[in-house]
Amino acid sequence: MLNLKFTFVLLFISAGCFQGADSEALKNSRRYLQTGHDQKALDELSSEESISGHYLRSIALDRLRRKDAAVQEIGQALEQDTENQKFLAYQLRMKLYAGDEEAAKKIINLRKTHLSSGALALSAFYAYQGAAVRHAALNQIPEARQAKTDGFESLKTAVTLNAEIPEFQLEMLALVVTFRLQDEAALLVDKLDALMGDDSDWLLQRLEAYLLTDRFDDAIGTAAEIYESSNRSEQHAVLYATALTRSPATKQRDHLFQELVKRYPENAEMLTKHSIYLGKSNRLTSAIKILNDAIAEQADKKTQQILIYVAVDLPIEQKAVKLAEAQLEKYRSRIPEPMLVQYFEGRILFLQGHKQKALDVLAGIVKAQRKGDSGNRPLAAEALRAIRFIMADGSVDKKLKNATQAISQVLQPEEKKVKVIVPEKPSEVEEKKD
Repeated sequence: MLNLKFTFVLLFISAGCFQGADSEALKNSRRYLQTGHDQKALDELSSEESISGHYLRSIALDRLRRKDAAVQEIGQALEQDTENQKFLAYQLRMKLYAGDEEAAKKIINLRKTHLSSGALALSAFYAYQGAAVRHAALNQIPEARQAKTDGFESLKTAVTLNAEIPEFQLEMLALVVTFRLQDEAALLVDKLDALMGDDSDWLLQRLEAYLLTDRFDDAIGTAAEIYESSNRSEQHAVLYATALTRSPATKQRDHLFQELVKRYPENAEMLTKHSIYLGKSNRLTSAIKILNDAIAEQADKKTQQILIYVAVDLPIEQKAVKLAEAQLEKYRSRIPEPMLVQYFEGRILFLQGHKQKALDVLAGIVKAQRKGDSGNRPLAAEALRAIRFIMADGSVDKKLKNATQAISQVLQPEEKKVKVIVPEKPSEVEEKKD
């Protein structure tokens, strides 16, 4: 009986069904990948020839843009374990990065039959985003939207199963912050913070995650830490001001802002952020005075134009109709682009209750951009957002909704512009949309 047991164990091991505990090199490499130190992860694996070693080495090489070597390593891992879903997911993902559409289909099909795989869920996110682009290019708008929805659901699943793929936690945090998935960001940020230490890049990422998840005190604390560690540089003072602007006003935050403005009184971006902070906290009159005074004193034309934009936009954002009208009239002749004046006019018309007129004015900006005559792509994108906001307004009656059908036809071709760039480096994800 003993001999039979011994023989069974030998067969079990030789079949590759048993793998011992991770070596120290594997543990260290995975931790380095988890915290974004890809070269250190690769160095740690210099003598590692296990299946997991090949897998982790492929990730490190891929992130270091050594594509051919990465492909070879993941291939070696799969040769030894052909059914490993994590290895297969990463191999297909690299093929997806290389533009292989068949790889995208394979990932999506595997995802449907392996719902508990975090690795496949993450790869499926990229595959679905690519599918959304292809559908949009064919004017298949419902299919494009569904693909994007499926992609986000896959990303959420990957985050839920993040313990299975710690080497991708930092990448996933960047994704959920980019796409504003609050619950998922909250889940990941604290887990990573215990590992990341005071790395400057991490502090910036942590700041964004805290702001997204409404952890304003933590965000301001992080911004203060960055500011102090930079010897209170002007660049990081503006970052600090950004954190304060995006947080609800309190007396303590008022004081912090006043200290920043006092230290950098000539910084126009600082003044702009301070004005927005005041405007959001029912101190719009004070905010507008700061902006108007700064515009009067500003000699640089480019900076002056930025200040003028905020001076008109802020009362519109705060729905202060009379003040918005007065600010537009004050600066109308100093706004060089007629389309920008038209954009402000359309938004003010909506605040005045003239919804159809507002839609017509804003649609004119979009049409100009489509025709290429005096078009402004960023401004057209803002006009599209304003139009959609108006069309989604619950007080818009049936007759008005019917009247917007023509404008909807203007919007539809813009959906083709949606583009998600599948990154060469996993953390580099950009979504370009209207």
